[in-house]
Amino acid sequence: MIRSSIPVRVWLSAILAIASAVSASVSAQERVTVSKVLDHSTIVVSKNEKITLIGVDKPPTGAFTARDAKDHLDEILRGKEVMLVADPNVADAKGAKSRYIYLNGDLVNQRVISEGFAGVRRGGEFTKLEAFLEAENVARRMKIGAWILDGSTTDEQFSMTITPNPMSEVAMLQYQIPEPCNVSLLILDSTNRVVASLVNARMEQGAYTAVFQRLRLPDGRYRCQLSAGSRVVSENLTLVGRGATTVAATADGVDIGTAPTAVPVERKSFRLPGGGGTHTTAKP
Repeated sequence: MIRSSIPVRVWLSAILAIASAVSASVSAQERVTVSKVLDHSTIVVSKNEKITLIGVDKPPTGAFTARDAKDHLDEILRGKEVMLVADPNVADAKGAKSRYIYLNGDLVNQRVISEGFAGVRRGGEFTKLEAFLEAENVARRMKIGAWILDGSTTDEQFSMTITPNPMSEVAMLQYQIPEPCNVSLLILDSTNRVVASLVNARMEQGAYTAVFQRLRLPDGRYRCQLSAGSRVVSENLTLVGRGATTVAATADGVDIGTAPTAVPVERKSFRLPGGGGTHTTAKP
């Protein structure tokens, strides 16, 4: 029989170290259900425990607010079973654990950044920092989410107002175009999906009004995005008063029409690309 020259206490220490590492790995992952979303980066899970999403900061520009980011995170996570994963480089904050959140294998922390609903939290090192920064750069280059206003102008001749807001059935979108250019006017839902295209045409400089009829759209927060050449402006729009009631609808669920706000001397009308309402321009 061959005896080991390694003392028994050394073997015991090694076994204890391995057991401790396995235990730490297991404790670093936890499956829970999300009961509430508090803000853009904080959720509440089982047993009323607060969790902070590692690396997630407020929306990086004024296009989206922290409330927009909270609503988006709530839509993704509330009532869902998720996996919490710790980062060895990140300590828990006071009163809350700092974790990565996985939903069906999807890293939610990185997802909300890549969708433009959040920025990367600077000032700390965490394992996935480079991946998060790249996700933010992609969102910026694609000008999605909060980045749609990145680098846009504040020219007073380029603006948009919505009346009434909140709206029940119909709203008027008044906007200024500073120069002849291609113009699009879109309605987006809380997931950044286009639910209506009101304008898609080349337009002359001037003031215009688009009529937006909600039809089949449910109550909630939406975003009106106006693009004119390289310029982009966005405004929140809230639909209230009807829930998910369905009414008669035209193609795409939208009835549209645009016309200059000033009464022109002569009018020239044509159909918008893709069908829909009639666009009218004025000639002096």
